[in-house]
Parts: sequence; structure tokens; C-alpha cells
Amino acid sequence: MIVTTTWASRAFEVTSPELPSWVLGVPFLVIGAIALRVAWRRRDTWAEAELVRFSSATGLPDPGPDREIVVERIRARLGGRVLGVLVVTVLAMVVMSTQLADGESRSAWWLLLIPFGHVVGTALGHLRPVGVREGEPRVAALRERSLGDYVTMPEIRVAQVCAGLPLVTIALAVLNVADGTPRPAPALGAIGAGVLCLVLVAVLTVLIGRALRQHITTHGPAGLAWAELLRAQMLRDLVGGATFAGWFGGAFVLLWGVTSSWRGFPDWYLPVAVSVMVVSVAALLVAFVIGAHDKALGWAREHVLSHLDGRVHP
Repeated sequence: MIVTTTWASRAFEVTSPELPSWVLGVPFLVIGAIALRVAWRRRDTWAEAELVRFSSATGLPDPGPDREIVVERIRARLGGRVLGVLVVTVLAMVVMSTQLADGESRSAWWLLLIPFGHVVGTALGHLRPVGVREGEPRVAALRERSLGDYVTMPEIRVAQVCAGLPLVTIALAVLNVADGTPRPAPALGAIGAGVLCLVLVAVLTVLIGRALRQHITTHGPAGLAWAELLRAQMLRDLVGGATFAGWFGGAFVLLWGVTSSWRGFPDWYLPVAVSVMVVSVAALLVAFVIGAHDKALGWAREHVLSHLDGRVHP
């Protein structure tokens, strides 16, 4: 009887094939798609709430007849942020789950991609041009503006410093490969990440120039005040995006290399990489502190709204 039972259990034994590790990321893809759909439907509600918050922070009156174009610009910015955060969060979770299944203990580093998606996604939200309605009256600024009118000089200088950091990453990775490392794949990946971040910095720099030249249709001083401060917010987003893209291509990639993946690097590599990381983190903290201190865009209000009617100047 015991033999029969054992034979029966073996006959009906069900075996399941071992699933590839990437299958663990499928639930995150589904959740991300659902979250994106829900968030996209609520963009208008969030844009109206952001308009109220922005008006309260800057002291601007209701935009009146210019409300539609104001909401359009706010919606474009929020859409970029939502898309950037969700896409990068899903990507980070998929990679983390795959690496954890493969026994990688340092996969949590990929969570640093989330603020990267937040900052760069918000900046790239300005890629979609805001329509200029022909045939309507437009109030123009009285003089040509420069980036320094909208964004503080320390923020601009920090962006310039961080923009070159991916070049340092690429140079160190190339030297690592040239020294005959037994595992060139991580260094080659770092080169690819550095190049991608340089491309992002270049795209954001082009958008900064376009934002400075952009003409917005308004119906009066109040609409122009909104257009100018929204331009200031856009330029700060773009400068911050360039700063973070450069920092990511420099400090993050180098940190990842030092702590986990690059092996066999020469003695000089570690102090150089750590020095670059310290400088880049310090620069990023400076930009963060300045941005937090000037949430109400006081610098831009002082430099670009001084010529407008007192009724719209906070």
C-alpha cells in the first residue's frame, strides 16, 4: 500500500520550469501603466491646484483671459514630471527585482534614479511647445532678457560645473578599459551612461535658449507677469535638470563603479573618483539650498517684473 501511494504521488507530481528573473518585473510594469493612466486623467485637476499654489506663493493675481495658456503651461510641466517619475520608478523596480533574484545585494542604488526622473522629467516636460495664438494682442517685454534675469548666478555656475562631470566619468572608464580590466562591461556601461547624460545636458541647454526666445500671447500686464514668472520657473527647471543630469552621469556612475561593479582599477582611480563625487555632491547641495530658499521666485520677480504695473508686481 505504501509503495502504491508513493508511485501515485510521483505519477501526479507537477513540475514548474524555472522562470527567468525578468518576469519578476512584469507586475511593476502593469502597476506603472495603471498609475500613469490615472495620473494623466487628473492632470487638469492638479494643474488648477498648482495655479492656485503658484499665485499664492508669488502674489500674482488671477490671470483672467490668459488663464487658458497659463494652465496649458502648468499642465505640460506636471505631465513631464509625472511621466518622468513613473517611468524611472518602474525601471528602477524592474532592475532591482531582477538583480535581487540574481543575488545582487546592492541593487537599492537604483532607487536614486527616482529623483533623477523627477527633475529631468519636469525639465523635459517643457519640450512640448506652448501654442502662440496668432492675431491676438500680445504684451511684450521691454528689453531682451538673459538667463541671469530668471535664475540666480550660483545655480547657473553649479549647472556649468556639473555639466562637465560625465566627461570625467567617460575618461576614467576609458582608462579603466585601457588598463586591461578583466571585466570591461561595467566600464563600457559607464561610458554609455556618461554619453547619455551629456546628450541630456545638450538637449536641456538647447531648451534653455529656446525658452529665453519664446514669445507668449498675453492680453495685459497681469498675463505678462504670469508669462514671465512661468518662464522663470521653466528656466529653473531646465537649469536644475542639466545640473542633475550632469551630476548623475558623474557622481552616481562613479559611486556605482567604486562600490560594486568596477574591478581591477589602478591605485589612482579611487582618490580621483571620490574627489569628483565630493565636488559634485557639494555643488548639488548648493543648488538645492538656493532653490529651496527662492521657492517664490524672488530673484525673477525682482529682475523681470520691475517694469510692470504695480498692480501685478508682488
